[in-house]
Amino acid sequence: MKEILSYNKLFFAIGALVIVASCKKDEISGTGLSLKEAKYANNRMEISLKDNETLKLTAILTPGNQTTTAVTYSNKHPEIMSVSSDGLITAKSVGLDTLTVSAQSGPQLQVSYVVNILKH
Repeated sequence: MKEILSYNKLFFAIGALVIVASCKKDEISGTGLSLKEAKYANNRMEISLKDNETLKLTAILTPGNQTTTAVTYSNKHPEIMSVSSDGLITAKSVGLDTLTVSAQSGPQLQVSYVVNILKH
């Protein structure tokens, strides 16, 4: 990534669980990337769903809150959840996984969230 990019991170500790949401913002263009489904509740940012559920993600570019499909999705633990190329999360088992969303064009932006899969 370029030197002109800055990192903003939020850290929240709830008991033994730490949830990290990071966003990359291009300081020259002022453009940022986030997910509509990430919620701030009970002093934390999170994406949560129950096992065997699905959730369609919506990537948002700021300023202007424009939705975009020009992103790629990836995750670290395919045994916990899967994410399709169009942003559909399928929860497979209870646990935590890291979801990363990267812009495909324009400023090199990336956002990562911990996804919490809860027991149904």
